Amino acid sequence: MSFVLGKAEIICHLSLVTCHLSLYFRLMHYFKLQAKIIWRRIGAWGVNPYLTVILFAAGYIFLTESLFSKTEYAAHVLLLSMVTMQTRLLNKNRNEFLALTFPANQFRIIRWVENILIALPFMISMLINGAYLEVMIAVAASSALIFITTKSRTSVVIPTPFAKRPFEFIIGFRNSYVLIALAYLLLIGSYSLQNSNWGIAAFVFLTLIILNFFSKPEHEMFVWTYSKKPAPFLIYKILQSLRQASLLMVPMILVLLFMYPQDYIKIISFLGLAFVYIITIILAKYSAYPNEMNVPQGILIALSLYFPPILFAVIPYFYIQSTKNLQFLLK
Repeated sequence: MSFVLGKAEIICHLSLVTCHLSLYFRLMHYFKLQAKIIWRRIGAWGVNPYLTVILFAAGYIFLTESLFSKTEYAAHVLLLSMVTMQTRLLNKNRNEFLALTFPANQFRIIRWVENILIALPFMISMLINGAYLEVMIAVAASSALIFITTKSRTSVVIPTPFAKRPFEFIIGFRNSYVLIALAYLLLIGSYSLQNSNWGIAAFVFLTLIILNFFSKPEHEMFVWTYSKKPAPFLIYKILQSLRQASLLMVPMILVLLFMYPQDYIKIISFLGLAFVYIITIILAKYSAYPNEMNVPQGILIALSLYFPPILFAVIPYFYIQSTKNLQFLLK
């Protein structure tokens, strides 16, 4: 009898080991494939992938250490940057494909590992600099985001306060309304904690969401329909974008001024800086047009986020490149 039980136990253990190995190899294959895709994309930009990774790592270390040495908001900025990057993995088509390809438990594991891989550099920086609470929040946010699943398409159209042009705000608002609501919830939370830092962090989070509206270039036909020369087109695009961004930003700024009137200089400064970054991202978008923004634009934007004075050089550079790129469509 004991021999039979022992044999059954062995078979059971072997079956478990086989299942675990199968899961391990499937996950490894998936992440190796994703790494290969990223590697090829970097190579397609015309730069050396190894050199790009080394430069990004060195730049990230330098910028985060500089951020912690210069501002008390460093951990908040890193935390919100991390969440913003993780939300890019909530793409409807992508998650539907993963859910169809992998069983539910494997799908959750993949999403969790993806979020942790994104969070890891941020958490290491926060740990080194003693931001332990933010590290715990990062782990909790990374875990919570795996339960946010995309729903099937619906005929319901979410209303927006924006005009048809520029299109970025209509599409961006409908894709990010949950995150925008989260930013305002964070603002409310700052009032309950009587912590102006979290209020500023909510505004920074909202700014990052808006900047993400401009990550994808539109079809060339939509640019051509403006019938303007490059310079007037860029000015029009910037002014319209700032006006529409104000519909999201100004209410939060007014609430911050009401809650923390003693910090009015700081609050107004953040609003002005947010407008400057919107101008920068628009020019960066068209400096790479009709392609997506790539490594050079990304590096310059990252540098400007951590060292704003560099904007005095970055903005003119992006403007010159944008006018050159748009000449074939706008004459």
